[in-house]
Amino acid sequence: MYNIFSKFAYPHILTFATVLVGLSIGSIVLAEIVSGSFTTNTSTNITITNLVLSKPSSVAVGDFMLANVSLGGGGSEDIAVPTGWTQIRRTDNAENVSIVSYWKIASDAEPASYTWTITPQTRAVGGITSYTGIDAENPIDVSSGNTGRSKVAVALSIT
Repeated sequence: MYNIFSKFAYPHILTFATVLVGLSIGSIVLAEIVSGSFTTNTSTNITITNLVLSKPSSVAVGDFMLANVSLGGGGSEDIAVPTGWTQIRRTDNAENVSIVSYWKIASDAEPASYTWTITPQTRAVGGITSYTGIDAENPIDVSSGNTGRSKVAVALSIT
C-alpha cells in the first residue's frame, strides 16, 4: 500500500487531506516494486491554471506513473486531464482544498511533460512518481480518502 500525504496551508486555514492508493502487485514480490524518479511543480498562470508536470527522468516503457494534484478552493474546479491519465480518486475538503490522484502506464511515446488545465483559476501543486514492477493490467487494487481539520491526518483503512 502506498500512502500519499499532502497538505495545503493558507494564512488563516490549515487543511490536511489524505489519499491512500493500493497498488496491485499480483504475483510480484513486494521488494520488486521500485520507486523511480519523481518531479513536482506549481501553477503560474493567472487566468486559467495550467499545471505542467515534467515526466520523471527515469521513466521507461511499462513503468507505472502516479500523479497527485492539490488544488486550492476544493470541490468547484474542473480539471482537463492529459491524454492517457486515469483518475483514481478525488478528495475534496469542503471549499478549502482538493487532492486528485491519477495513474498511467508509460508507453514508448511519452511527452516530456503533462499539462493539467484547471478552471476556474486557482492555486495548484502536483507531482509525478514512477514505479517499476507494477501489474500494468490492474495497477490499482483499492483506494480510500478522508478529510478533516487537525494537526494529525487520519487515514481510513483499506483491505
